[in-house]
Amino acid sequence: DGGYAQIRFNPYDRAPLRLSLNGSEGLSKPEKIVAFYEAYQAFSRICHDPEMAVKIQLTPGTVIFIDNLRVLHARTAFSGYRQMCGCYLSRDNLMAKCRLHVDEEIRLQV
Repeated sequence: DGGYAQIRFNPYDRAPLRLSLNGSEGLSKPEKIVAFYEAYQAFSRICHDPEMAVKIQLTPGTVIFIDNLRVLHARTAFSGYRQMCGCYLSRDNLMAKCRLHVDEEIRLQV
């Protein structure tokens, strides 16, 4: 339908796009590669714009849940000691458990 399903933005693992002359892999037209990189640069500028960022300084013992499919997130430089632990949860399982512990008004918003 022309819409997007998901955006994954990680410049650290971006590989160059390949031009495919036989149409089997990569993009078949050079202008599509140029258009991709123009769009990628525009999106990158938005992602790195300080006006678009929300910064949260966590305190010891704080837990933060981030939906990787809904929020672009990163960490900034840090000096000193810190201990971080991460895990991945199935969205369906998490939401099923959350529904057991929230009231009806909040459930309708999810």
